[in-house]
Amino acid sequence: MPASPPTPERGPSLERAVDALIAAFAAAAPFSIVLAQGFGVLAVLGWVASRLRRRTPAVASAARAAAPPLALPLLAFAAASVLSALAADHVGAALYQLKSEWLPIALFWICVERLRPASKAARFARLAVAAGALSALYALTQTLRHGAEYRVHGTLGHYMTLSGVLLLLGLFALALLLFGARGRRDAPLALALLPLAAAALMTQTRSLWLGFAVGAVPLFWLFDKRTLLVLPLAVVAVLMFAPEPVRQRAFSFADLADITVNERVYMWVGGLHVVAAHPLTGAGPGQLDRVYPEHRDPRDEKEFTHLHNNFVQMAAERGLLGLATWVWIFAAFLVHAVRSWRRTPPGDARALLGGALAAVLGFLVAGTFECNYRDSEVAQLLFFAMALGYCAQPEEA
Repeated sequence: MPASPPTPERGPSLERAVDALIAAFAAAAPFSIVLAQGFGVLAVLGWVASRLRRRTPAVASAARAAAPPLALPLLAFAAASVLSALAADHVGAALYQLKSEWLPIALFWICVERLRPASKAARFARLAVAAGALSALYALTQTLRHGAEYRVHGTLGHYMTLSGVLLLLGLFALALLLFGARGRRDAPLALALLPLAAAALMTQTRSLWLGFAVGAVPLFWLFDKRTLLVLPLAVVAVLMFAPEPVRQRAFSFADLADITVNERVYMWVGGLHVVAAHPLTGAGPGQLDRVYPEHRDPRDEKEFTHLHNNFVQMAAERGLLGLATWVWIFAAFLVHAVRSWRRTPPGDARALLGGALAAVLGFLVAGTFECNYRDSEVAQLLFFAMALGYCAQPEEA
């Protein structure tokens, strides 16, 4: 009796499908949180299915892919978040608020495993940058329709959300241009930077501008210290040639009496009052609005939305324990990136590591004046950028 034909191996096809879904996520992230999260969830499910088909424990595979040094701080942050929710006055509501936080971290682990080697990861990075440039072009049409006073938001609903996305993708585009395998000859990448920069200006978001400047410093420094002159020249160009509303926002950096600066200070004071009342575990994820009114600074007349500072917000919501584990994630990544730079080969690998380093620095600086981590669009792109940074290293590293 003839032998039965072998059953086709579906593992590789599942993994190719996961790669395609990650690409779809990267392309959708600058446009739609719904589409990006949908593709992200499908990528996670496909990845788990591929692990099960290959009889590889999914959790063990993920831990090997990303550890060390991020597995421990990520798990510690997750544990601190759950503990904060369990200690909250409204446990069910606090636990429900954690529903969207697992996806960026899950995608981080999957991308670290699936997007190696660096040449492959660089293609995904360029795809995200290209999508960001298209999103920026659409945002600039809002300036044409509404005038230079209008703060563009693209398809993301709010100018602060768009600014967080543009910050991360703009820094990654700069890193690819300076260090990538195609370098400064990469004309499409250079062209993509133009709408990203223009839309970043037209969001009129000062935290974006400051975050980009700080994130760009190590890139220019590592590339050629003389290129640091680009930053003051860019500032002069903005002050001289940008539309009047943009210039006014730029000049307001020096205005300590600016009303938005004072509002932030009042919110930070109120947030610190919450921390003093709930020091270890905070008010609970998403529960700050329930307790903030009784702790608010009396000078704060603005209706509460958030505290305009990632660190104060995290401490008020999840306590000092949650803040410490959250900071640990990014401190561990930055230490890894700095230590890895010299042994990272030139070309796409250094572009990825430099882009991730700049993105994290820019995010943290911008997050001193805005709760950009609360935007899922920004958080998922941030972890995607960090994963690309890990893909700069060989698998055995």
